[in-house]
Amino acid sequence: GVDRYQTEEQNVSSEIVEASRRRDELLQTMGNLTLITGALNSSNQNAGWTEKREALLKHSLLPINLGLKKFVSWDEESILQRGTDLYRRAITLWPDIRPS
Repeated sequence: GVDRYQTEEQNVSSEIVEASRRRDELLQTMGNLTLITGALNSSNQNAGWTEKREALLKHSLLPINLGLKKFVSWDEESILQRGTDLYRRAITLWPDIRPS
């Protein structure tokens, strides 16, 4: 039969897989995306969040990127919060896009 340790190991593995899957999904949402130049993307694609944030705030002229300064770290919660912020801004600017 299956022993207790094997079952616990499978549960932990499942949790890790699920967390990884969720993170991968969030990476392709509006909260994690912005418009930047190819040069800025190339020079910062492997940088840590602190360096990316500084570069975005210094070189981006887009008002939507100004909100990035409030995020000390960039994780799932930050991505979800930024997505919510962008959605609220969008429905203020374009009220007709609000779901019915």
